[in-house]
Amino acid sequence: MFDLEKAIKLWRKTLNKNSALEDGYKEELECHLRDKIEYLIEGDSSEKNAF
Repeated sequence: MFDLEKAIKLWRKTLNKNSALEDGYKEELECHLRDKIEYLIEGDSSEKNAF
């Protein structure tokens, strides 16, 4: 079964490996990702497909 929070956590780990990204940018990217996922889920996408 797909775990959205786990998927986002793993995605965030990949961002953390990129030293060119400051923490504020990482947080902003995650916020945008979560907003887009929420939007897609409201439009009947599954969490997995939205991610």
